[in-house]
Amino acid sequence: MSGFNGGGGSGYVLTATSYKPGGYLLDSSYYMSNIELIAGSITITEPDGTTQTGHSGDGYARITYIGSE
Repeated sequence: MSGFNGGGGSGYVLTATSYKPGGYLLDSSYYMSNIELIAGSITITEPDGTTQTGHSGDGYARITYIGSE
């Protein structure tokens, strides 16, 4: 059926308050903070520098290290 877009995927970010199943082995040194998950209806900058509302194809993550270590 042309004209129909596929549904989105799901996302999970490990934080201090996120769900962790029994037996989970990662400790707080792996937690992320200041997380921003962006809805598919928002215009984003693609890895190649162009902008797009939503994203077609495989997803991606942009991780920026801002620490001093």
